Amino acid sequence: MNTSATVSQDFVVLPAALAAREAVALLARVGPAYVVISAADGYRVCTAAELERALAGVADDIALGPAAEAAGIGPAPAVEGSDRSPAAERWVVLEDGRLSGVCVLSAGAGREAPRGGALRSAPHPAAASGAGAEDDPARLHASFPEQVRLGETASLLVWIGADDDGATASAPLELDPARPVEVLVQPGEGFAVEGPDEATLEPGDGMATLRFRLRAVRQGPAKVRVFAFQGGRSLAVLALRPRVGPAPGAGARIEAAAALDPPGAAPDVSVLVMERREHGAPVLELLVHAHDPALGLFQRRFGPVALALEPLAFFNDFFGEIEEAGARGAAHPAEAARALEAKGAWLFETLVPAALREVLWRLRHRIRTVQVCSDEPWIPWELCRLTGEEDGEVVEDDFLCARFEVTRWLAGVPLRPRLSLRNLALVAPRDSGLPAVA
Repeated sequence: MNTSATVSQDFVVLPAALAAREAVALLARVGPAYVVISAADGYRVCTAAELERALAGVADDIALGPAAEAAGIGPAPAVEGSDRSPAAERWVVLEDGRLSGVCVLSAGAGREAPRGGALRSAPHPAAASGAGAEDDPARLHASFPEQVRLGETASLLVWIGADDDGATASAPLELDPARPVEVLVQPGEGFAVEGPDEATLEPGDGMATLRFRLRAVRQGPAKVRVFAFQGGRSLAVLALRPRVGPAPGAGARIEAAAALDPPGAAPDVSVLVMERREHGAPVLELLVHAHDPALGLFQRRFGPVALALEPLAFFNDFFGEIEEAGARGAAHPAEAARALEAKGAWLFETLVPAALREVLWRLRHRIRTVQVCSDEPWIPWELCRLTGEEDGEVVEDDFLCARFEVTRWLAGVPLRPRLSLRNLALVAPRDSGLPAVA
């Protein structure tokens, strides 16, 4: 037998006439590593993750055999005895004419089992035997139908794997084997998540596949984002732009992939600002993670916070009022400072949910660095002024940027642990009032 092949008894046999919806339900219940599709003319062999992908965009009542064939899952030879290796990448092993195992040489996913409403997999047999262990997969992948009919539900598949051409990344990604990779799905206008919108992958799971269910709720162009974290540190962000239409698509799927950004030094607290729309109005939700488990902030969600206006209009007015206070500050500096402090306290109470305000107040002496990850440039999180309650009275502390070392970052942009500065320029209007501006 080929020394790179491993016989696995972790499989299920499904008839080719089985309906797709029944096959998906059975996979979720049983969680096999491999699937053997049995028909009168022979067998087809695939990993459970491959079959999950093949069935994600098909009608529920389509038969398993035609769906597998359309997805390129070809016939597999049957070999009597495990000591023989045919000229094939995958085959079934028979013992006395009875199916006793499967062999797969090509890279692929392994075991799938329910986890947090999604599917995850175990290591590929080659990885389990130590082969290729030095080539950790280093890309985040996502696949979703190009078009979904309004009111219908479709599967978003997410996995960490090799490059699209099958080659692993040139530099292995150093993931912490003791920490899972957290995957979060954020649908934009057009889709809503049915069931959990987050799940985890274990770094040693090889080609694991997660499945999220998204329902089309509004017709037109849409956007779906996928975030990957480890220990609160962003690894990658994907954006897919499907469409919701009056009719189902032609079966085409859109795929996205991004290299995982090796995590650097983690801030004490990281805040991911997620924006979505409800009934046409902007809504914010905050995902907060503390590097120290003792702080009790492991990917905790806070919100939602509804904005009365669009962020641009909302904060144009806000900054306009600050500029007016600054204009009066030359004559009354203490009054201007107090006006700015009041604005910061109002901002803190308006944008930060009450539960998170209490947490930040309680931990204000235990954390030093805070990273705010957000795509919107309008909200001045740094100007939020900490407030809390002590002995029944409201007490103010300092601005966020004065109390903590605050950094802003964009979701999906690789972190830069080191920054170099070679050239510096100051750009300011001539009427800025700054005496050192030429």
